[in-house]
Amino acid sequence: MDRYTVTSRTFRSDRNARLLAAKEFIPRQHSSVDGAFKGYQPVTLLLVHATGFHKEQWEPILETMPLSSDEAATGRVPPLAQVRECDHFANENAQVFLPPTSGTAIPWHIDRVVTIDAWNHGDSTILNREKLVGKVPTSPSTWISTGADVVEVVAQMQVTSMLVGMGHSFGATSILLAEIIRPALFDAILSVEAVLAFAMPQFSLANFDYVLKRKATWPSAQHASQYIANHQFFSGWDPRAIGLYQTHGMTTTVPPAFESTVTDNPDLAKPETVYLKCHPRDECATFTGGLVDGRWARRHLGEIVCPVRFLLADNSITCFNDRFAQAHANCAMLSDARVARQSSHLLPMESPSTVSYEMGKFIGDTLAVRLALQQRARL
Repeated sequence: MDRYTVTSRTFRSDRNARLLAAKEFIPRQHSSVDGAFKGYQPVTLLLVHATGFHKEQWEPILETMPLSSDEAATGRVPPLAQVRECDHFANENAQVFLPPTSGTAIPWHIDRVVTIDAWNHGDSTILNREKLVGKVPTSPSTWISTGADVVEVVAQMQVTSMLVGMGHSFGATSILLAEIIRPALFDAILSVEAVLAFAMPQFSLANFDYVLKRKATWPSAQHASQYIANHQFFSGWDPRAIGLYQTHGMTTTVPPAFESTVTDNPDLAKPETVYLKCHPRDECATFTGGLVDGRWARRHLGEIVCPVRFLLADNSITCFNDRFAQAHANCAMLSDARVARQSSHLLPMESPSTVSYEMGKFIGDTLAVRLALQQRARL
């Protein structure tokens, strides 16, 4: 991450004194205080991960993301050869007032990026030790509450630039929920494979008990690496995403949720034992929360007035065919959708460069829409 100055941060959650671990990335050559981008629109990004993952899942994307409209225009960042083709679905209901978005109308640059761990994921598990030790979730972990956490984080960030929210899966839905809870929180949202109830009634029938059986401990880092290398789940991942999952999704320090398990099983107390940071029972509780909150979010998407782009995958659990893609594109006032070809729900781990490219494109398109709407308002 040589492109950034990286700082660890902690934010207050919206709930019961819980804390959220975070990282802040300041581009080394793109600071708004050095005058290099005078007249450019500064952009702040807030990124939220998927269930069972961690804030570091975004770092391969940040490595190749255009940090300005100038970089985006060159086609070198990210390398276009690494970017998967996407099919575009325009909003059929917005054609009357939505202007064309060809090219970048306003120059922009990334001012800073903030990534956060949900309260029971990643490094936040250490910060919330007392709330996780020996506790078995008795109810789903609500995504609306995570949306409220996002609202609280934005308040603490004291954003003075254009704010773009981006999330993946659970994180994408949480970003949308935050905007519904607090309208005009974001200037734009890029929603990567959001979990929403477009697939009713199958959506409400999903069962996540299998997550409770997920392997969560290994005798050593070598055993964990071998497990990942042989598991189909990770087979299509970018090597950087695999490395970060092992480094930041796992730990040799006993996570709070595993402490009672270690007490009952002394073999797990060995210093070389590797654990998932997110306990399967917390992962299951989070998945289950989406069955309720994904339906609620779907009903309220029409209330969102900022530009929203749904980045979907053609081999996905959330977008089964073009009809579902079009439903996403039509769901809000300024929404549209793009579907990555030969991709799955884990698109950010499979092709970070595709997500990097789409983020740069989305910022440019959003600013083009903003300018066109302003010009139309003057007529």
